[in-house]
Amino acid sequence: MSAEREPSDRRPGRLFWLLAMLTAGLVVLAVGSTWWVLNTLSHIEERLPGASLATARDFGVLLQDLQRLDRSLEILPLQPEQRRLEAANLALDFAVLRARDNRSLYGHLGADYDRLEPVLGEALTEVEEALETEPLDLAYLRIGQETLQGAIDQTKWLYDRTTYDSSNQLSTQASRLKALRASLGLLSLVILVATVGLVGLMLWQRHVLQRWAQARARLQFLALHDPLTGLPNRTLFQDRLAQACAQARRDDRIVALLYLDLDHFKEINDSLGHPVGDALLREVGQRLQRCVRATDTVARLGGDEFAILLIGLTHPRGTARVAQAIIDAVSRPVRVQGQLLQVSTSAGITVFPQDGESGEQLLANADMALYRAKAQACGHYHFFIPAYRTALVERRAMEKELRRALRCQEFVLYYQPQIHLTQGGLDGLEALVRWQHPRRGLVPPAEFLPLAEESGLIVTIGRQVLRQACDQMRAWRDAGLHPPRVAINLATAQFKQGDLVEEIRQGLTQAGLAPRDLEVEITEGTILDRDSAEIQRILAGIRELGVEIALDDFGTGYASLTHLKRFPVNRLKIDRSFVQSLGQDADDEAIVKMVIQLGHSLGLAIVAEGIETAEQAGYLSQQGCDVGQGYLFGRPMPAEEVTLRLRSPAFNGDERDQGVDECWSAWASDGRAS
Repeated sequence: MSAEREPSDRRPGRLFWLLAMLTAGLVVLAVGSTWWVLNTLSHIEERLPGASLATARDFGVLLQDLQRLDRSLEILPLQPEQRRLEAANLALDFAVLRARDNRSLYGHLGADYDRLEPVLGEALTEVEEALETEPLDLAYLRIGQETLQGAIDQTKWLYDRTTYDSSNQLSTQASRLKALRASLGLLSLVILVATVGLVGLMLWQRHVLQRWAQARARLQFLALHDPLTGLPNRTLFQDRLAQACAQARRDDRIVALLYLDLDHFKEINDSLGHPVGDALLREVGQRLQRCVRATDTVARLGGDEFAILLIGLTHPRGTARVAQAIIDAVSRPVRVQGQLLQVSTSAGITVFPQDGESGEQLLANADMALYRAKAQACGHYHFFIPAYRTALVERRAMEKELRRALRCQEFVLYYQPQIHLTQGGLDGLEALVRWQHPRRGLVPPAEFLPLAEESGLIVTIGRQVLRQACDQMRAWRDAGLHPPRVAINLATAQFKQGDLVEEIRQGLTQAGLAPRDLEVEITEGTILDRDSAEIQRILAGIRELGVEIALDDFGTGYASLTHLKRFPVNRLKIDRSFVQSLGQDADDEAIVKMVIQLGHSLGLAIVAEGIETAEQAGYLSQQGCDVGQGYLFGRPMPAEEVTLRLRSPAFNGDERDQGVDECWSAWASDGRAS
């Protein structure tokens, strides 16, 4: 699959289940222990105080029976005879029966009742015997009553004591029960808090585990996928490429690799902002996925670069159709944040196994094919051919040689004279860089400057050129020679790295030169760059130093009058392509005439490049061109040759006093010879 959902791992770990089991066990323990303690308390409440209270109650009942019997005996003599005997018999029967019943009932009262029982038995016996006398023997009855009164007193004492003991025991047990209840409440609270805390810890641990699992899954996803588009990244793509090649080798199939990037995507980022660029990349990723099968892979390798892996193919022809479908799909307009955008893409194609056996080699081949496709035109695809590998090897070797040349100071300056066409005399010298290779000799700039610009080495080369030109001007000044100025070329990359204005100031200061001794040349491509506002600011800083600025190759680009007005240039240099056809092409003559008039109307000096014939020089002079430069006046030459020309008799005086013919002939004769 091309794009995948981010995995979500929410499985709890072993610690979660351990905490869950521990929490469940604690809850069961808390409920069980609470129930057991409460049940025990209820039994204690029923039994412990109840035994003491029953003893006191039984003694109270016995005391009431004895007192009732005593009252019956008190009133017995006062009753009539018949009723007296009847009441006495009834009271006696009642008391005796109760007393006898109490013997078995009160047996559980223990030692206290054992001491009471003889006294009680004696009293009841005496009373019973007294009541049986006929007639009633009151004296004997009185003796029985006294004995009964002793039993009553002893019973009352026992009743009071057991009542007091039961009250104290009840109070003590109540205190103990209260303390036990408080302890039970505290224990329950502790268990409850522990349970709640453990449950909270369990929930927190589950949350942490889920977050950790999600973060781990997210990290694993990001390790293999692009966070912006969700597509596989370079690591995952290389792994799938290796697997696809192994499978194709077993199945005798082919695998096609398409390497794409968006044309001029950086301009969209710079002009509309990165959010718009990011949205555009997401849309492009979705369109690429719709152009391929579910078994194919679409990956974002970085920036605006994408790669597509087509597997299970039988012939490369199908790859071309897919590539064209992708180019057509990407080129359709898309609306992003209210902006209607239209971009194109270029593609490089390589095929396994005919172009390479390893994934790294296939990626390198596709990259080379993409480079060729973009060199042709935007919105095209190109298949890899082995010759590209040779060109790449040569390019890498050349870049390595360039770096070595910078370290060994192998870049030298050649100077070409600029002659004033109307007044005569030397107007200045243009410093042109050459590579003095130890084996190949003098290497022309067309062979290494394009690569130097692509690799960024042009910035370092430009610094060396500035330093060498300033040092040479200082050497000529010290030798008593006074060329008006030296012009150096600035590449666009030099405006984007470092502080160019400060570098020029330091170069002039270290060489002890005045700002008028130096001129810088820029091309139309520089002022048309997307960072033109920053370049304009830097050029303004250079002009503030007093250094003049020339616009080179004018007429070959798309510079407009607005650009000439915005940028602080002093000179326009007419490109050699217009000068070479003077006298042969009326259109070029009209263009040259118009440029001269336009420049003068803006207060700019005009310099014509590539003058090779006297007729060209004459025509330019008639049209008012200020300065001429070309093989007619002299080829680029080393500083030693320039020194000889400056020391020649033709330049012993003020060279501006010479005519144009004398001046250029003095340079050209020796220059052509060189």
